[in-house]
Amino acid sequence: MKTKVLSLFLVASCVFVMAAACEVTTANITDVRMCDNSQNLQCPEDNPSFTTITPEIYCTVVLNNAPEGTVVTASWYYLEDELTFIDSAALTSEETTSDLEFLLTKPTNDWPVGNYKVELQINNEEPLVKEFSVQ
Repeated sequence: MKTKVLSLFLVASCVFVMAAACEVTTANITDVRMCDNSQNLQCPEDNPSFTTITPEIYCTVVLNNAPEGTVVTASWYYLEDELTFIDSAALTSEETTSDLEFLLTKPTNDWPVGNYKVELQINNEEPLVKEFSVQ
């Protein structure tokens, strides 16, 4: 009987320790939009198609239910031929709800024509993917 109680106590302790080690967040991203001219940290409408000479490409999001210190990372990729990493940036929330803006500036030789994506990730959760194109 003592062995069963001790075993149950050890299993319960392990589960508690593992649960405490997991990082779970209530934060989420909504209103993901692409544009070439952000206003007050938000794209006025979603326009995921750009020209080769677009000066800047913006991705704006609304971060909701975020504890202070929540990190949102945007990783940009070019999808033609092979997956090519372009750049990434991370922003840290200071409020429960925040408008966030990420941007890429046009390369010297203009944007290559093709398909792109930006992966938006809260802390180390599964990323949200937004695709866009340059024509």
